[in-house]
Amino acid sequence: MKKENLPSKVCVVCNRPFTWRKKWEKVWDEVTTCSKSCNKKRRSVKQKENRASSNFGEQLSESLQQQQQQQQQQPEETTIAVAAATTTTNHARDEEDEISALFDGSTTNFDELLLPPQTTHSITDDENDTNGKNEISDYDIIKQAKIERKQAKKQKKAERRAAREGRGNPSDGQKNCDVCSSSVDLLIRCTIDERAQWKMVCGRCWKGVSGGVVDGDEAHPYYRYGGLWKNRRAVVPK
Repeated sequence: MKKENLPSKVCVVCNRPFTWRKKWEKVWDEVTTCSKSCNKKRRSVKQKENRASSNFGEQLSESLQQQQQQQQQQPEETTIAVAAATTTTNHARDEEDEISALFDGSTTNFDELLLPPQTTHSITDDENDTNGKNEISDYDIIKQAKIERKQAKKQKKAERRAAREGRGNPSDGQKNCDVCSSSVDLLIRCTIDERAQWKMVCGRCWKGVSGGVVDGDEAHPYYRYGGLWKNRRAVVPK
């Protein structure tokens, strides 16, 4: 193939065009940077973004935890104040009843006057704690999300390990043919019509669009070969 006909892309880091190279023959569709330096810059930017997002998540969880502690302290203080006021009122009423009974002479048993005053039941701290436990806080949601992300990472590592050992899913890494939409491990890059757009076709469809000849024949004037793609994660049978 002539250099003028080589496909080209634009680097996502430096925004400069670069052309196809022999070393990118099998992974040309996945190449996004023109050089190792641009690839290193892109990785450093992603690492900084990940660090910033993790720091923001930790700060958010700490602030939510502080707000939750403040909200729990306020109901406890209110409950204590209400219970104290109720107890004081009941004591005052009991004292008034005892004094009136002494002067009216309605009380004949003087031992009853020595009994402690009875207080009404009020909302306790245990009931408030029980009601608070039924509500799910934002801190618990963030913690659960972190656990799920860790589990997903472990699962991906296990899948990659199984693929290296030949125990992975045979359909991992496959791509679909642009003609028959079948998922395969090997595709041929070529043009098949007057629009001259690059298509990825499987081996069965390639015979129909090229006539079974690598460089094409007279019956397929729009055909042009552009390389091969192979699934690097394909499971090799033992």
